[in-house]
Amino acid sequence: MPSLHVVWALIAGATLVILARPPIVRAIGVLHPVLICSAVLITANHYIADCLGAMAVVVIAYGLALLVSRWQAVAVAGRATCRQTRRRGRYTTDSRDHRTTRNTGSADHVPDREHPPEGA
Repeated sequence: MPSLHVVWALIAGATLVILARPPIVRAIGVLHPVLICSAVLITANHYIADCLGAMAVVVIAYGLALLVSRWQAVAVAGRATCRQTRRRGRYTTDSRDHRTTRNTGSADHVPDREHPPEGA
């Protein structure tokens, strides 16, 4: 069974290492999990395998959190794109003259407000 003492120490230590600016605080973030792991081993509360299991739990949890956050970001971006498409209709950019036209097969009937006909 992984040691939750070590799991918590690893999460707290990693947070300090990632977010802290002063080098002494980062050093504390590195030492904290090492000292906690040493303490649970010396007091015979856990075995070395429990400390290694705790490290595996933290790595797996971080990987899953990263995966879920990326899925959420893609889902939010997808919903925003769908909303924009529904509101404005489907628009594309004509690569020949860089004008935006509605996807109806022909751009002839779409009024061109940016470039009025010559002589008008």
